[in-house]
Amino acid sequence: MDDSHWRAAAISLFNEAWSYIDLETRSPDEERMMVATALGSLACWRKVGDEKNFSVSDWQVSRVYAVIGDADLARIYGESALGFAKAGALEPFYVGFAYESLARAAFVAGDVSLARRHIASATARAGNVADIRDRQLLDTALADLESRLPGGP
Repeated sequence: MDDSHWRAAAISLFNEAWSYIDLETRSPDEERMMVATALGSLACWRKVGDEKNFSVSDWQVSRVYAVIGDADLARIYGESALGFAKAGALEPFYVGFAYESLARAAFVAGDVSLARRHIASATARAGNVADIRDRQLLDTALADLESRLPGGP
């Protein structure tokens, strides 16, 4: 496959994974497909992407594992997302979302204190996001997560 096919596959699989993430409830088969499509997108980006694509795909895989309750894999992919975001000197939006994924992983693991620290790190980056829509996406994700923590926001 040439680069354009890898890119198209990565985008398509990313979007399909997100359609499973958005479901209120998932069957066991839908959970497996959510994991498979997110990992498929990650694999395609590894062929043709850059640090931004790697960070975003690792962030999505982290999110998928958080959704299904696997805190360890959510943390591993969240750490990888953060590593790529920092290595690529990516914009605060990407660093913020990497911290958001680590906060979700900590929450799933039951470590509310660590989740709050990661939320604080993400919030600090959110203040430097220039694009208003990107800032709203990050703020919304953080508010959703914070609302799930004991004691709420």
